[in-house]
Amino acid sequence: MSKEQLSTVYTSLGAIGTGIFGVGSLVMGVLADLLGIRIVFVISGLLLAIVSTIAHKNKQLFVRNVMEQ
Repeated sequence: MSKEQLSTVYTSLGAIGTGIFGVGSLVMGVLADLLGIRIVFVISGLLLAIVSTIAHKNKQLFVRNVMEQ
């Protein structure tokens, strides 16, 4: 990837991240109104546990080997 494309990639990632955060906040707000805040916290905790489990099982993806350089 060239240096010229790098700024476009970072801008795109920022826009995607901001959009996902906005949609997630909206969904959690609606769920809090419909189900109550305790259920929303339980859902958030379950989602965090699932993501943590996936990250732990795939931790080799987060390590760069010296031989790959």
